[in-house]
Amino acid sequence: MANIFGPILPLQLDSRNTEALVRAIQTKIFLESGGELNDFTSASPLAAISEGQAFAQAELLYYLNNLPEAFSLQWLRQLGIQRKIGSKALVDVTFYKVPGFQRAVVIPPGTRVLSNSGLAYLTLDEVRITGDSFSSTVSCQSERWGSIYNVNAEEINKIEKNFLGLESLSNQEPAVGGSDIESVDQMKQRAFEVLSRRNLTTTIDFENEIKFLAPDSSLVKVLTYEERNQLSSLLSGNVIICLGDQNGQPLPEASQSLILQSLRNRVTIGTNVSLVPPDIVPLDVVVEVYYDPNNLEAGTDFYASEVFNLIRNYFDEISSQLGSEISYQNVLRQLYTFDFIKSVNTLDIKLMIKNPEIIEGICAGFTGEESEDNTKCFFSYSQVISADSQELEVAPSPITSYKLYRAEIAFTSINDFSSLTYFYEDLYTP
Repeated sequence: MANIFGPILPLQLDSRNTEALVRAIQTKIFLESGGELNDFTSASPLAAISEGQAFAQAELLYYLNNLPEAFSLQWLRQLGIQRKIGSKALVDVTFYKVPGFQRAVVIPPGTRVLSNSGLAYLTLDEVRITGDSFSSTVSCQSERWGSIYNVNAEEINKIEKNFLGLESLSNQEPAVGGSDIESVDQMKQRAFEVLSRRNLTTTIDFENEIKFLAPDSSLVKVLTYEERNQLSSLLSGNVIICLGDQNGQPLPEASQSLILQSLRNRVTIGTNVSLVPPDIVPLDVVVEVYYDPNNLEAGTDFYASEVFNLIRNYFDEISSQLGSEISYQNVLRQLYTFDFIKSVNTLDIKLMIKNPEIIEGICAGFTGEESEDNTKCFFSYSQVISADSQELEVAPSPITSYKLYRAEIAFTSINDFSSLTYFYEDLYTP
């Protein structure tokens, strides 16, 4: 039979305060004297004796109850554990030059920039916007430490003094890395985690460390030796980590710097850590289902959204598992869990081809052909997974996953075969 575990409860020798101890002492005096000693008014010698004894006992209990805590902290101190007093935030700030200004704009390092709430940050490098450039981005560090400095995007928009030719400044991404002083409980929890793994060695160690530092919902995967060999032309370093947001974009430079600095302090000398972004393949899914109108309790638009949410949630789930494959049968089985679906006539999962060189038009970002009236894009696909071909022709790479970009859901009546089609497009930014 499996063991059952529970938390270790804090050790406390006696939880009573001075008032409770006074009542206990006076009750004991009264009972042991057979009721003869019963004057415990404020002017009574018995009250003074019992209160003095209770105060002395409470003082002793205070130190005895804190002895385990003091011993554990002293033990951690001897092991070299230190309490974090906080950290400063990092943020990338972009400086924009006045349009038409021909001279270079130079801002020295250490210049203070300010958020809407008055929080100050210092530029870490020189800002130089030459005559041919429109903007320049540099990293800035908060003037002091604290989580309050983790401001949102576009919060930093002021500078301490005017610079000729500078029009504006802004942070396109949130500030990261600012933290407050640790509480004693937080320090002890971190200390025992550190003691359990002094250095980062396994993939789980690295992934746990990164997930602690990276923004929520980031995609994280530490590549194995075999996976690195599959991508050898892209990678360099002893430890290769695939890291990015759910859309496949790299994290902001400030976040990457914070993560790399933390990892490099926790690995053995000579270990090189490098980051690569994930490769997210956009999907165009076409579904046609047969339904019985007499069994519907709401409009078909409601049930179409149910089908859409099911498909989107499925691909959102596997998008967090880099290197996973698409299971055609799994999607089909989930569709048949809906009672209103009599049969699935069509299920096509199309792998779209990204093309960053196409930046304008209805097909921007993808390979495809525009319609004559420029209102529709006929996308090109690297593969179509359907009832005839239910598996990927080429296994995905270790850093590849998939995300729903477009969906076409058709509802066809089994009575008169009339059809209603619903489109869901531009579901994310590749």
